[in-house]
Amino acid sequence: MAGVIVASGAYALSPAEQVSAKRPIIGWKNYLTAENVTATSETTEDPATNLGNPSTSWRWTSAVTTLQYLTSLFGQVRDVDWAGVCRHNWASAIIETTLQGLPPGGDANDNADWVDLIETHLLNDDGVRMWRFTKTQLIGFRWKLDPFSTAPYAAVARCGELTVLQGIPPEHTPIKFGDETEQRDVGNQGGDHLGIAIISRARSGNIVQQNVRGDWYRSTLEEFRRGFRDGDTFFFSWSPQRYPDEVGYCWRGGDATPRIVQTTGQVNITFPIKAVAL
Repeated sequence: MAGVIVASGAYALSPAEQVSAKRPIIGWKNYLTAENVTATSETTEDPATNLGNPSTSWRWTSAVTTLQYLTSLFGQVRDVDWAGVCRHNWASAIIETTLQGLPPGGDANDNADWVDLIETHLLNDDGVRMWRFTKTQLIGFRWKLDPFSTAPYAAVARCGELTVLQGIPPEHTPIKFGDETEQRDVGNQGGDHLGIAIISRARSGNIVQQNVRGDWYRSTLEEFRRGFRDGDTFFFSWSPQRYPDEVGYCWRGGDATPRIVQTTGQVNITFPIKAVAL
């Protein structure tokens, strides 16, 4: 399974969504919070509430290796079409994963009321993961996790409504390849090279939007820019259909300022981003 996993069957993308399936996507709008997320099992040190924190240094860890759920109940009807996790062991621990939603009127305590949004599958690595399905009205969302022999964990979990971008101009650097390494050269007094000490590693890049319609920018992208400005984190896939494994868990790397083309009203904007190096 690749970085972006797309539903098939009843919750496959609608014809309208399939038209834009090649476009870049941002998983920013999120309805899973520390207040509404619960787990079948958790350790004292790593409770499920940590999943609502954007930091990847905190995590939820289960205390059992039996069938279990990570559940978010929204308290109201929400339009949901994506989910994501970061810093997890669901591939290496051979955890069968199913994504399920609770339609309006459903009983969260009745398993029969939950519907499979994405059928049971195994992940191929522990990298940043996004799932996409047709936009569906839900009052709850959950991951059904069936471990082989190791307890699952994850640092960040999200579910919400996607922002679909207008495209990416040529010469884009996928965040997967945007390595940024701080190093210290080690040598002796004779000038010999003894090695390199890696101090830190991250990833960086840009999300560029060129000549987008002014009305679309104001109705859609400006809301994301304000969240970006304020330090919101997000999942980003620049080419979900052709390069589905090139996904990042990202945050702002600098200011993003829209510039208006006066003759056409179109907007140009660049979002400098940083991402977790996994």
